Amino acid sequence: MIKKPTRLIICDDYGLHTAINRAVDQLALEGKIQGVSVLIDLVESDQVETLRKLNRQGELQIGLHWNLTEPLK
Repeated sequence: MIKKPTRLIICDDYGLHTAINRAVDQLALEGKIQGVSVLIDLVESDQVETLRKLNRQGELQIGLHWNLTEPLK
């Protein structure tokens, strides 16, 4: 039986900056977070593939949100 965490840790703003993306990728690989929220208008296709791989490897949840503070690309 898989023990579910008593709280979820979700990282926000994936796609905003490469440093954020690298940190989130590492935390996900280490199993220290349960999810990530992606800025859909800022994330690049290679970053999406990284998230897909992480999602397939475990229980990483992926949420999407709009960036309302920056002009659309």
